[in-house]
Amino acid sequence: MKTLSAAQVVAQKHKTIPLTGLWHQTFGDMPSNFKMLLMGPPKSGKSTVGLAFLNAIAHAMNKPVLYIPAEEMSDKGLPLTVTKRCMLVNAATVLHPKMKIASTAMQLTDEASYGELSKYAAVMIDSVQAFGLSREIYDALKYTCPNTGFIFVSQLNNKNRSGQRHIEHDVDVLCKVLKGEATVESRYIGKRVVQVFNTVGQTIKLLF
Repeated sequence: MKTLSAAQVVAQKHKTIPLTGLWHQTFGDMPSNFKMLLMGPPKSGKSTVGLAFLNAIAHAMNKPVLYIPAEEMSDKGLPLTVTKRCMLVNAATVLHPKMKIASTAMQLTDEASYGELSKYAAVMIDSVQAFGLSREIYDALKYTCPNTGFIFVSQLNNKNRSGQRHIEHDVDVLCKVLKGEATVESRYIGKRVVQVFNTVGQTIKLLF
């Protein structure tokens, strides 16, 4: 069994994501293997915020990132909801060419898929409920992809939260999106409340 002294643990240097601007002001110096739980009610924009952050990571690190939506691609292309999210993000910051979107269903219960996820700098799973993300799956992802950052998207209501308490207690960052604002609680920078959307008439603009 390999062990580390307390001094060695303190001396370890973790690579941080070189975020800039509002992203850095909001999340601080996050390690590249961060874990984030992104919560909000339906249609609050939480998935769009997560996708924008994933895109910011791709730009900051110039490495591939992966978005795994619950909706599958059909013969007609990506579902409209996914397309709209991408358009909102692209209007704010051009989508990085290394941003990838899973077009087929991924079974997170299949441990063989974890090796594929470890190739990405960051992965966004949308959502905890749709993929049935249990404690066992969460732990398996964390330990088989030790260098990958994860964004877990979740519905914000008491009925659905009961099965995700283990994630809430373990992640580095909690981000709640509600009424155009994001409330962020981070181990790296404390608590922040930032406006993420601006609505003018029928037009919604992402501010990041």
